[in-house]
Amino acid sequence: MNYKNFTIQFTGLKDGVHNYIFKINNEFFDLFEYSELTEGNLEAKVEFIKSATMLTFNIHIKGTVNLVCDVCVDEFKQNLDFKNTIYVKFGEEYEELDLDLIMINKNDIDFDLSKLFYDLIIVNLPSKRVHPVDAEGNSTCNPEMLKKIEELLVYESNSEQDDEDENIDSRWNELKKLKNGTS
Repeated sequence: MNYKNFTIQFTGLKDGVHNYIFKINNEFFDLFEYSELTEGNLEAKVEFIKSATMLTFNIHIKGTVNLVCDVCVDEFKQNLDFKNTIYVKFGEEYEELDLDLIMINKNDIDFDLSKLFYDLIIVNLPSKRVHPVDAEGNSTCNPEMLKKIEELLVYESNSEQDDEDENIDSRWNELKKLKNGTS
């Protein structure tokens, strides 16, 4: 698999709507050095609209990727399902003008979607990566690891916390009240 598998050659295509489907799997993630993602099974449906002055890509990506849980460090499958529209205009050289606006050279004959797909997938990953909860609302994290974490947690006593509070600049007291939910 190479980048060419994710390239749309727009020269020679008639103006109008063209539909494409791309498979994104483990080999796709191998294309990107130092990728935090190595496994996944996604499908990208692209509605490509060609006009004389602009290219529009309506992208819908759906599937799963394997992530490492922030809590128990076991892998789990994360569902992804998102849509995005990218506009491509013609100019002198390649330039990303905005999150959804790209400028390419007016002499280009094709457009590679691989980096765009990768970036969209990364941006749509959850910021906190934890196992989903089951139907009863319980964590599906590795129970052995959760037990080990609980054993290693160190709790401060209230007297130690009070000593710490005395050493803090008094101007922070009002903010501490907000943090603790007191008035």
